[in-house]
Amino acid sequence: MVSVKYKLSSKALKKITFHGLKYPSNRILGVLLCNGSCDDHDLLIVDAIPLFHSWPSPLLLEAALSQVESFSKKYKLLIAGYYEGLDTISSDLQPSSLGLLLASKLAEFCLNSCILLIDELSFVERYQFAFKLLLREKGNWITQDEDSLLIEKLTSIEKEFAETRYRSLYDFEDHLKNPSLNWLASY
Repeated sequence: MVSVKYKLSSKALKKITFHGLKYPSNRILGVLLCNGSCDDHDLLIVDAIPLFHSWPSPLLLEAALSQVESFSKKYKLLIAGYYEGLDTISSDLQPSSLGLLLASKLAEFCLNSCILLIDELSFVERYQFAFKLLLREKGNWITQDEDSLLIEKLTSIEKEFAETRYRSLYDFEDHLKNPSLNWLASY
């Protein structure tokens, strides 16, 4: 197994959570940003950028990634992987074909890039999603043990959920429908 540890900041966790809550019946897709180097063995995911709540064409995905790349360079961040919200997680579940395509592209630029799968249905039970982390090993994406992902605690998520604050988070797809929505800086 690869000995890389990931820590998901509360900011990134909140954005992923809100993306899943805003579109509970859709598969969601976004990217994970870290500071530091992708060669580090301890990566802090400091932000998450929501991209889509339906499956995009490759052209739209490329346009979104281009803007995220510009954004991340401006703030000296690196694209460290992507997240994908799924209806349920099982031990044999794998990322979508689109997700694998995206992950392979990101792995060209970040040695320790990751895939973070999210069980959107788990939120209802615990006010927190269940996650599954995958890393690339010898050309394959392999599920990592739970110790590979540390998650900062969200303290006010129940209150913010009740206040429906997740509705103020926008993804790239929302921006395409209404260009006035700032999807890179929302929430």
